[in-house]
This record gives sequence, C-alpha cells and structure tokens, in this order.
Amino acid sequence: MSRVIVDIETIGIEFDSLDQKSRDYLLKYAEDEKEKQKIKENLGLNPLTGEIVTIGMYNPDTQRGLLYYRGKKDDVDFIEENMNFKVKSERDAGMFLAGYKKI
Repeated sequence: MSRVIVDIETIGIEFDSLDQKSRDYLLKYAEDEKEKQKIKENLGLNPLTGEIVTIGMYNPDTQRGLLYYRGKKDDVDFIEENMNFKVKSERDAGMFLAGYKKI
C-alpha cells in the first residue's frame, strides 16, 4: 500500500484590509488583546479570510512528490530532484482537493 504525505499551506488576508464591519465581527467574541491577536494571526485557517498558496504531496516509499503552488504570471512548472512543481490558481487547487478536477 502506498503512503502519501499531504501538506496544505494557507495565508490570511491582511486584517486591516477588511472593512470595519468584518473586523468587528471577527473580534466579537475575543475577551482580551491576546485573543484578538490570535484571531488576526489565524486568518489563514478561516475559509472566508484565508487563501491556499501551496499543496504538497510526497510519497516516502518512492521519494517522489508533487507541489502545486500559486505563482506569478511568468512562473513556469519545473522539476527539481524528485519533486514536480506546478503553478496553479487557488481555484484549481481547491477543485483538485474537493475531487472535482484532475490536475
């Protein structure tokens, strides 16, 4: 049986870029400054404020892997050692994870 290690990296949008109503809503249940800071630091884990930037898969048995990453317009796919790096949009990566699309 093959084994696969999966890692998904996300980033959160800048808290200050949100409108005031959204910031108030996110901080509504925070009881102190420490909780407010934690909420701001974890925006990447919230599906409404986070974005997928990398999805990596690695097979430790074959020592081969695949990494989808959100790149710039002029970035191209490449292979380095046993890792295949592919530039994809966040939408493509999310569709792949949800099982709707083969990449």
